[in-house]
Amino acid sequence: MYFKPTDIESIASQIKSGKIGVFPCDTILGLVGLATERNCSRIQSIKQRQSTPFIVLVSNISQVKQLSSSLSQKNDQLLTQYWPGPITFILEKSESLPPILTAGKDSIGLRQPDFLPLNYLLRCIDAPIISTSVNSHGQKAALTKEAIPADILEQLDFCYTATIADSSQASTVVDLTQDLPKILRQGDLHFEIN
Repeated sequence: MYFKPTDIESIASQIKSGKIGVFPCDTILGLVGLATERNCSRIQSIKQRQSTPFIVLVSNISQVKQLSSSLSQKNDQLLTQYWPGPITFILEKSESLPPILTAGKDSIGLRQPDFLPLNYLLRCIDAPIISTSVNSHGQKAALTKEAIPADILEQLDFCYTATIADSSQASTVVDLTQDLPKILRQGDLHFEIN
């Protein structure tokens, strides 16, 4: 897969300075930014949605441990088995996280993606980032730059779509906050409960 590292390094610098925009995920295009209250609020406004939990993209397990209050050995094994990949795991959140990030819930959705440009971006930033689909609340997610509504595009700081993953489905979502895993959404990656 071909991409210019300098282009992604430029996006990383913008994100580190607090900017938000479009970047391709291993699933669909994402609205991304640092996991701050300001960015959460701004994206909620752009999407015209009420408080909804964000997915947080991580580059390693140490970031998971910063965001989650507890990571059992069983859950650690599941993360190791399925990550990196298009699967979001719901874990108990750290109490230090701003409520807007999780819509006041006691849990947080985390994913370690498997898409080289995005993984490179995460390494350059060296911090978790929030991600959500590019659309107004209740509308179909944009899969290409051309499909992004103009009113959304004009509110963003950047839009990188030079390399897009070969997928049109959101991630599989699995809740690990109970004794047994619970599939909340089945995406491209099939998750089996053993």
